[in-house]
Amino acid sequence: MRIFHLHRTYRSLRRYRQIISTFVKYGFDDVVERLRVEYFLPLRRKFRKKTALKDLERLSRPERIRMVFEELGPTFIKLGQLLSVRADILPRPYVTEFAKLLDDVPCFPTDEAVAIIESELGKPLAECFSRFDRTPISAASIAQVHCATTLAGEDVVIKIRRPGIKQTIEEDIHILLDLAYLAERYLDEGKFFNPVGLVEEFAQTIRKELDFVREGQNIDRFRRNFANDPGIYIPTVIWNLSTEQVLTMERIHGIKLSHLSPDQLTLPERRKLAIRAARATLKEIFEFGFFHADPHPGNVFITDDLRIAPIDFGIVGSVDDQTKDALASLLRGIIDKDMDTVLRGIYNLGRLDYDFDPQGLRRDLYEFIDRYHGLPLHQLKPGVVIPEMLEVLRRHRVQIPTELAFMGKTLLIQNSVGQEFYPDFDIFSLARPYVRRLLMRRFRPRQQAHDLFRIYEDSLDLLKSLPYELKTLITKTRRGHTSIRMEHHGLEYLIQEMDRSSNRIAFALIVAALIIGSSIILQLDKGPFVIGFSVLGIVGYMLAGILGIWLVVSILRSGKL
Repeated sequence: MRIFHLHRTYRSLRRYRQIISTFVKYGFDDVVERLRVEYFLPLRRKFRKKTALKDLERLSRPERIRMVFEELGPTFIKLGQLLSVRADILPRPYVTEFAKLLDDVPCFPTDEAVAIIESELGKPLAECFSRFDRTPISAASIAQVHCATTLAGEDVVIKIRRPGIKQTIEEDIHILLDLAYLAERYLDEGKFFNPVGLVEEFAQTIRKELDFVREGQNIDRFRRNFANDPGIYIPTVIWNLSTEQVLTMERIHGIKLSHLSPDQLTLPERRKLAIRAARATLKEIFEFGFFHADPHPGNVFITDDLRIAPIDFGIVGSVDDQTKDALASLLRGIIDKDMDTVLRGIYNLGRLDYDFDPQGLRRDLYEFIDRYHGLPLHQLKPGVVIPEMLEVLRRHRVQIPTELAFMGKTLLIQNSVGQEFYPDFDIFSLARPYVRRLLMRRFRPRQQAHDLFRIYEDSLDLLKSLPYELKTLITKTRRGHTSIRMEHHGLEYLIQEMDRSSNRIAFALIVAALIIGSSIILQLDKGPFVIGFSVLGIVGYMLAGILGIWLVVSILRSGKL
């Protein structure tokens, strides 16, 4: 483990032990051993870990890892939810199981909620709200929500961050980073999964979700984007009653989409609702480049006049112009069955493993595209096509940006909800004009002029710096200052084991020397004496006994006799 992580290891020892013990409890002792973290386990667990799997044989490995995340609490539940959209790096059974993780926890005491509000707003509750409902309407791992009325008579909801949750999550992030470093070092599959990058990405996402000021800014941005859309309603943030830990916003009067049955609406109303929600999402992605990344039915209200009112803007995705260009190139290649263009688009969008098989990827992509090419859009099922495409990418170790993974998840949710309310719903058909505009965007004179100017600037910078860089390289070569750096892979563990073995041998020799020396002293009857025995001999035996027991315990803790 890296030296600068050791202080966190000692400071968070109890949490480390809880995490490692939970993995062993659900039968992942093989992973614990491969990560070389079994020394965190209490000694008694050494003799129980091999039997942990017997009671769990009926459960699959993905089911057990989901249960581990559920038991370890909010941070791991949030991490699992993030991984549930990464079908490009995880097999489908794991993605399916992680999608079952529910962010549903008991409420924390209302008195604590009131204390946080008063502390954050700097005045008593009665000076902020004329009415405060002490019973929360919802609770999750990060926050819980109460209804209230402002002094101006506005109905609002107050989102209050759980006390201590930020410190808990930060501690877990540090531990996850330590484990991710070990996974990259000791697990072969870690080289592809990029666990450190995933944890850092997760840390960035959840820290944004903890900051309610940022969420309020997201709400304002969505409100501006949909200001001229009568079918979408975005609540207003009450900024004078909001801080990093407290978010006060307008209360939406309507029914949650998750509580709305299709039977409650007429067929035209269901069709209108499905199309309106899908078009809002397509606008977010293809026009605004800024979309709600968690639009499940529990986060969407439907007003009496069938307006869509999303809530909970903590997780959002963004698509920049460069990503849009690469996506347009990929889509054009798919439409034309031009595999060179498709591969170039994937290269620009994704992260390729260093030893990926380009011919194999080309072959599998061509087979996938050929299977669906030319079919009417209504025959393409997003719930089948998108996961199948991601499975091809996963098999060839192609990682896509998280924003695109969120985008795929968002489109799948919209398609699923739309078909639930209107069976003939087809999000691909609705997306056609947006995709066409995305494809044509690259051929607009203004866009081409911008691209050419950017290429000119980059080329000019390169030409300016090239002579200096070449001169520096030649000068270093002449003076003999150039060097070739070589890295070895896989020898760290051998060196570590050799060091450990040599240390144990030296330790054992010291113990043996103490025993022999003490025995000689006792035979020579050298003083001082206590009850007829030499004090030096007794002390030597005691030291040998303590060191011997220490050596045996360390061997037992390693699990290798």
